[in-house]
Amino acid sequence: MANERARYLRRNQTDAERKLWRHLRYLRASGYHFRRQVPVDGYIDAHVEAQGFRVPGFWNNEVMDNLEGVAHMIDRALKASHDPIPSTP
Repeated sequence: MANERARYLRRNQTDAERKLWRHLRYLRASGYHFRRQVPVDGYIDAHVEAQGFRVPGFWNNEVMDNLEGVAHMIDRALKASHDPIPSTP
């Protein structure tokens, strides 16, 4: 069920999704990898994040009206994920 839903969502993207994914292709050259509408253990919620995945969300109007700002937020999140984790005393 989850796989069929994911396929449907990939085939029927909104204009904002198409616009964002075109932009994210450029980040592949920097070694980043993005997955689009992929079921992970059948969940799309806190369980996914508990598995170590980061799941940002953006409204369509944010992407359509402010792609530069969305891209900046994604860039910040990617750079933060490479920061060393401070050790606890």
